[in-house]
Amino acid sequence: DKGEHVVSLQVTDMDGCTDIYTDTIRPNIYVYYPNTFTPNADGVNDKFFIKGMGIDEFELTIYNRWGNEIYYSEDIEEGWDGLFNGEVVPTGTYVLALKTVNFEGKETNQRGIVNVMR
Repeated sequence: DKGEHVVSLQVTDMDGCTDIYTDTIRPNIYVYYPNTFTPNADGVNDKFFIKGMGIDEFELTIYNRWGNEIYYSEDIEEGWDGLFNGEVVPTGTYVLALKTVNFEGKETNQRGIVNVMR
């Protein structure tokens, strides 16, 4: 689950002596995204999704080859359907900028590409 977790370990030896160790676990940010998707309405791989763990905040921006923003979302569950202003984007390579923040406020920024194939 997301967020902090407090875990404890209690150990008792043969003489009855007990010790307890408690620690707080804060997950790192792990992000995965495919480099290609096929928004051709066949029901398979029609949306581009970011998946990950430890993400509290999320921003995804996708740009065309001229640097124009064609997609923006702060909802990791939304996914890009390969449309811009209701129109199908052409087959090609698009640049993505991904900002994530974990539950401690640590921010990561990534740049990458996504290929659209029809």
